[in-house]
Amino acid sequence: MNKKYLIALMVQMGAATMSAQQFESDGCQYTVLSAAERTVQFTAPPATNPTELVMPASVEYNGTQYTVVSIGANSFATNTNLATLSLPATLRDIQAGAFFKTTKLKQIYTAATTPPDIEASPFATAIYTNATLHVPEGTWLAYQTSWRRFYKIEEPGAWTETIDGISYQVVSPTSHLAAVTSTSPKYSGDIVIPSTITSREVKCKVAIIGGYAFDGCSALTSVQLPDSLLAIVNNAFRKCTRLKRVDMPASVRVLSEGAFNACDSLVTVTFPMALKRIENIVFQNCKQLREITLPDSLEYIGPSSFATCSSLVAVHGGSRIREIMSGAFNNCTSLTDFAMPAAIEFIGVSALANIKVNFPAPFPSTLRQIDGQAFKGNTALQHVVIPDSCKKFNGSSQFTGCTALETVVLPKTVTTSVSSWGSMFSGCSSLKSVRLPENMNTIPMNFFQRCAALESVDIPDGVITIANWSFNATKALRKIKFPPALTGIALAAFQESGLDTVVVPATVVNLGNQAFSTCPNLKSIRIEGPVTALGSYFARRCPELTEIVLPATLRTVGRQAFAENPKLKTLAFPDSTDDIYQETLMGCTALDTITLPTGIHKVPVSMFKGCTALRAITFRSHIDTISATAFAGCTALMNVYAHRTVPPVLDPSAFDDATYAGATLHARTPDAYRAADGWSKFSNVTTGVEVLNETDEPKIIVAPGTITVPEGASVYNMQGMLVKPESLPRGIYIVRSRTHTVKVAVP
Repeated sequence: MNKKYLIALMVQMGAATMSAQQFESDGCQYTVLSAAERTVQFTAPPATNPTELVMPASVEYNGTQYTVVSIGANSFATNTNLATLSLPATLRDIQAGAFFKTTKLKQIYTAATTPPDIEASPFATAIYTNATLHVPEGTWLAYQTSWRRFYKIEEPGAWTETIDGISYQVVSPTSHLAAVTSTSPKYSGDIVIPSTITSREVKCKVAIIGGYAFDGCSALTSVQLPDSLLAIVNNAFRKCTRLKRVDMPASVRVLSEGAFNACDSLVTVTFPMALKRIENIVFQNCKQLREITLPDSLEYIGPSSFATCSSLVAVHGGSRIREIMSGAFNNCTSLTDFAMPAAIEFIGVSALANIKVNFPAPFPSTLRQIDGQAFKGNTALQHVVIPDSCKKFNGSSQFTGCTALETVVLPKTVTTSVSSWGSMFSGCSSLKSVRLPENMNTIPMNFFQRCAALESVDIPDGVITIANWSFNATKALRKIKFPPALTGIALAAFQESGLDTVVVPATVVNLGNQAFSTCPNLKSIRIEGPVTALGSYFARRCPELTEIVLPATLRTVGRQAFAENPKLKTLAFPDSTDDIYQETLMGCTALDTITLPTGIHKVPVSMFKGCTALRAITFRSHIDTISATAFAGCTALMNVYAHRTVPPVLDPSAFDDATYAGATLHARTPDAYRAADGWSKFSNVTTGVEVLNETDEPKIIVAPGTITVPEGASVYNMQGMLVKPESLPRGIYIVRSRTHTVKVAVP
């Protein structure tokens, strides 16, 4: 909508006398824009779904005549039969998507001598291609400029004629303008187009190369364009596969959609010095185009305009370009020479993707917005400094795969949602440092994934979430300072990272699956926050991991949470833990001490499978089930202590045959165990001094800096020295009572 009318509408909505009044006239729906100016917007056609519609210039409502000045967004969404449309002279704008559904529309008649504003692209693509736009006398050039996507634009009385083998249409009899049109058979050889023709005794200026005029003329070898030429419109020279050179005269002002698309042999193009816009896909797939010089008058490069010009090496000029739209130079894989325009404001999706240009830093201060994948796969880009003027980053993956990128400075603040920035630097394998916006509230998904050289990141204080895979495979990252507001570390956030020590702060309440898995340097994890659950594979396959300090609030431990950590010797579960999934400590080949929390009643499937250093295990009375392969491969297991009077349910595969044959089962009720399924496989069953009465079980309470032990028990450090249980440094200690020796971890 035109700003003038938007403001009028907003004012009117705030007035007490009238607020967006809607009404119906002759079956059509209207909305009052301004009561003072007596203007309305057309919002819906008749429900009868007519094939023809004449939109009135004015309508009556409550005894007042209102002028129709606008067509609202998606107004014809329910009309799919419309074939002919007449627009009034009063019309000033047509909003986005107004005619997206009217794909059968063939004839459009407009009475407006000034073309209505259609910057929001209200028509479906099929309409631009198939419909004929009929315009008032003397307005053809104005519509050709502003409604440039239409292939067929005619004034009343237009006619066609063939002169010297070239077909023309006199598109504006009043202005004496003619367009070159297609012919059958197709044009071939060398063509010279004159500046003027005389038809029906009228001398006309050849101003246009019309839509599809030379489309598919594969035998066309050259064309000489006239100095009178104003526009080369939609697909005019598309697929002219033998055309090698195009010299556009200085008079050309419009270069429309697909004009030279897929001209496989095109090597040289001379642009007019006053050209302001190159529309979408104009030179797409011109695979032999090597070097271009853009005029400094140029302001706009349309979507995919030079996409897949795989031989394009250099782009010169164009210093005043303000907008480079989506895919403009995407897949110009040979492009190495291109200066960032000094006036640039907008870089669209994939606009400069998959090229090899090391744009100098900083980017121009005029820059306002960078969209997703804008520089994706630019393998030459080394340093990026984005000015603080650039507040918008729409979409994701702006710098994905920029393998030479080393340093990045992002704006201090941004206005767009950071959560959509996923994979912004994914695969930037040379990236060492990044300055992030101060107002970031999350590190997005895959943000630094596979940034193998990343050494340090200052995470802004306002970040509350580190999203999935955000630091995945950051192999050079040794330390990380978590922000004070952090509440969550999501799925695989630091998987395969180079971290050597992790202290999860007290603010964190959520830790995702695989958060710290497969970290080759990780030695210690300390969780200080009120975390209640650890996801599957949380810290699996960390070959240097020796210490894990779990929070007192922990209740759930996921599958393989600590599996395959070959240096982990002990792990103290808090008694709050009441749900442990299978394979939790599988393959921890150094594990020699473990205490199962009192909240656990079942030893899960394969929980200790392959723990080859485990020599003894104690099942206190709270254990009532031991699952399949729970201790399979525990080849050093020599003593099994069972406190429960009634034997726990034991899966026959819980222990290896060698354990059944060689280990000693210390049971409170030996006879009951000898008779129980599974337990009866033990060859050696006895009542040993290690079996306690329930009342004699040591009650050990561990808190930060202290261990509370039962009467008669003593605390020793790992060097065997007796220590006081108060004011202890963080670490592993041994508690010895009359009957038991237990390792505990002090957080």
